[in-house]
Amino acid sequence: MAAPDPAAAAVTIETAHGRHEERRCWVMALPPDCSRKHDCPGLAAVARIDAVRRIGGKQTTQIRYDALSRVLDPAEALRVVRAHWSIENNQHWRLDVALADNLAILRRLSLNPIRADPTKISMRLKRKKAAWQDGYLLKLLSQMR
Repeated sequence: MAAPDPAAAAVTIETAHGRHEERRCWVMALPPDCSRKHDCPGLAAVARIDAVRRIGGKQTTQIRYDALSRVLDPAEALRVVRAHWSIENNQHWRLDVALADNLAILRRLSLNPIRADPTKISMRLKRKKAAWQDGYLLKLLSQMR
């Protein structure tokens, strides 16, 4: 879509968390044979979203295109695309939090046998010794109950 008509665009403006975002969207219906011609079953329209983001004094501009399985009005296309990315972002956030929690548990569990070892060296040296010497690591693991 080259040089879209500004009057045909839907616009959203959001300001939050020190960030100002403005999005403009246009939707173009495709000819019926386009999905078959380009081997893209179900393709009915393309949405163009121009996004301008300002954080502090820095501004970035991004133009992206989204394939649509039905023709939507531009405001609805903005809502649908935004909802898709919020699902994606929430899923990644949950995975990151769960992974961080699991790693913290593993770290604490790995320190227990090191603390229980009566060898008179620092915790730091015990950790290094366990990494470098398989025999010492097996000794630590055999103490676990």
